[in-house]
Amino acid sequence: TVIAMGEHVKNLKLGQRVGLGWFSNSCMYCHSCLRGDHNLCATAEQTIVDRHGGFANLVRCNALWAIALPENMKAENAGPLLC
Repeated sequence: TVIAMGEHVKNLKLGQRVGLGWFSNSCMYCHSCLRGDHNLCATAEQTIVDRHGGFANLVRCNALWAIALPENMKAENAGPLLC
């Protein structure tokens, strides 16, 4: 659930349910990011590896990596889709 966000975030709303997959950030300016292949970014930041996040109560991510979940989708059904 989105509990805070930056002033420039336009794709999410406070209180919205979201999912976060393997990655939580990327540079947004390399060739891969600019063509929409953020997962291929050489500096992509993983959600769990080398940082806190995967099993934490809260996690911070770039808003573009947060995927809005349909209200009627159970959280346990969203997990496989985010992998």
